[in-house]
Order: sequence, then structure tokens, then C-alpha cells
Amino acid sequence: MAKDSLWNPADPGVPGRKEASYTTTETSPEGSVVKHLPRVVVEDDMLRSFVGVGATFRIPGSAALAQPLWSIENTTGSAVLVGLRRLFVGIAQSAANLTHPPWFYLFRTTTMPTGGTAITKSSPDSRIAFASSAASVAIKQGASADGVISAITAPIVLPRLSSMFGSQLYTAVGHAEPLRLDMLSGISDQALEHGHLILGAGQALVLHVTTAAAADNIATRSFIVDFAWSEFTEIS
Repeated sequence: MAKDSLWNPADPGVPGRKEASYTTTETSPEGSVVKHLPRVVVEDDMLRSFVGVGATFRIPGSAALAQPLWSIENTTGSAVLVGLRRLFVGIAQSAANLTHPPWFYLFRTTTMPTGGTAITKSSPDSRIAFASSAASVAIKQGASADGVISAITAPIVLPRLSSMFGSQLYTAVGHAEPLRLDMLSGISDQALEHGHLILGAGQALVLHVTTAAAADNIATRSFIVDFAWSEFTEIS
């Protein structure tokens, strides 16, 4: 998309978008001044009201067979739709381990997760002319500070929307690069609504890590989740 005077760096565009921008000319003794008024961005039948980004603290393995790392919730009665547009998991290991590597899965549930630590919602650019995030949208992480577990409780629900293996450090000799997984890369663009995984009211997305045995979810393996989402209102 061309970066004109109305281009928004936090809003690069998605398929099917429609835009409307408005200008007005004001005349003063010094001459005419053209002003650009805030634009309206419409995704076909949805009006985008907020764009947000964020990242978790460093979350160590908890020695649990299944450990929820992150969730985003659109609570019951919400007036907005939530669209997840990015979800990455970073993995780092500080000790060799010969067990089966961890794997990650993402699922949608109608049971809201409990526990964990709330993530303060923020926008990628303070200049964007979108309204504040809806109070009905909540994001949780599985740590209260870097390296301090704050357990999220969430049921495991099938089907899984995305599932990926992580890395394993079988030997501590040499140098191992941290791994970063794109949890939405396995979902085709045709399956996403304008590039987003959509949550209606009363739905949540939860990201779990699991291992072959609880003892394999070692504390010397840590995770960081970073994400981006949009909020929409439907246009009748």
C-alpha cells in the first residue's frame, strides 16, 4: 500500500478493505488551508475500532504436562469482534535435555481462562486515531514477571486450530539460536477473516505448551509470546 499522507504504519491493510477519507478547506487572511480529517477504515462489513500489540514476560516451564502460556478473551456480551492477526512464540534453553521436544497448540474455547496475569493493552502507535480497546477484551500471560510463573487455568478443547513442534537443545556444546514460531502460519489465508482469526462474544483463544511427560517441561526452557490483534464492530 502506498504511504500517502493518510497511511497508518500500524494499519498496513488487509484484503477486502475499503477506505474513506475526508478533506476540508478553510480560508483565512493568510490563505486557504487543506485539512485531512480522520479516516474511516471498513473491512467489508466490519469497522475496525482498535489495533493492539503486546508481549509476555519470560515464562519458564512449569513441570506440568500442559501449560497455558497466553490467552485472549472476548467476554460474554461484548459489542466487538476480536481478530488475532499475529502470534509468535520465542523459545530459549539454558541446559541440554534429551527428552522429546515440546509442542504448542492454539484452540478456541467458550470457557474463559482464569488465573494468570493481565497484560496491559497498548497500541503500536500513539498517533493512530482509533478509539480505546474495548473493556470486554482481556489478555492474560503465564508469568507475573520475567521468570516468575503465574499459572493460567484453561480447559483443553478440540479441535486445535494450530499445532507446532518447538526446538530441543540435545547438547550444550556450541551455540544454539533461539527459535521463534509463527503459530498462525499453518492456517491458510482463505481460512482467515481479512487476515485475522476471529473471536465472537463469549470466546477465547488459548496457547498451550505440552510435552511427552510432565517432567520434560523443564524450568531451563523459557517462552515469550508476542502478538497483535484488532477489534471490530459489525456494520448492519
